[in-house]
Amino acid sequence: MPNCNLPILDVPPCIPPTALGAQVPEIPGLVLCHGTVGPTRGFELAFRSVARWLPRSVLVLKGKAKCDFATPLRALAQQLGVSGCRIFHAPKFECCEEHYATIAAGDIGWAVFNPASRICKHQATALNKRFGCMVLELPEIVNTDPRAVEAGKAEGFGPRTSWDPASGASAAVRPLPENEDLQRRMADRERLLHLERYSYDFQFRPVNERLRWMVADGGQCPTGCP
Repeated sequence: MPNCNLPILDVPPCIPPTALGAQVPEIPGLVLCHGTVGPTRGFELAFRSVARWLPRSVLVLKGKAKCDFATPLRALAQQLGVSGCRIFHAPKFECCEEHYATIAAGDIGWAVFNPASRICKHQATALNKRFGCMVLELPEIVNTDPRAVEAGKAEGFGPRTSWDPASGASAAVRPLPENEDLQRRMADRERLLHLERYSYDFQFRPVNERLRWMVADGGQCPTGCP
């Protein structure tokens, strides 16, 4: 069963971008990644291309980062001359509404994962960070991994990029803020997928129906029951 979100019927209002712990340029192109800030999330790929996304683009990393990963990551950003293009945002505990409001402040979701990681190899269709962007209508930058059947272009909600850090991701990111119609179409497609397919209630419905049937039948499963 995909690790989907509960149904969110209305997209929550977003927080002002300036609440992300630093001054954020008032231009389209705020790329936001939420979740653990670790080596499986493709940040080297992002840093090597962020300078070519849009003028003054910003990548916000929302989540906790261990010092042994954050330190070399900051060093890489400085080495590449993109220190001003990234913001670490690690808020204290947030309720779901606060968490969603922060993510909704972005224009684009960064949902890239190392396809060789265990979490990608054993996922059910996609990772919950991708579903989180889907809920909040953030067109997503994704890469193809073994079981992500809805990856990017296949479902029409975002462009794909290679995992190869040398290739960069500018070709995937740059067209979105410059094309509001494309961005709107992708956002609408995401909401439709969330409401009609990739929500927890929808995915759990067959299991729930089976449980109700078993309870109503006294817990007995007839011969041939799948």
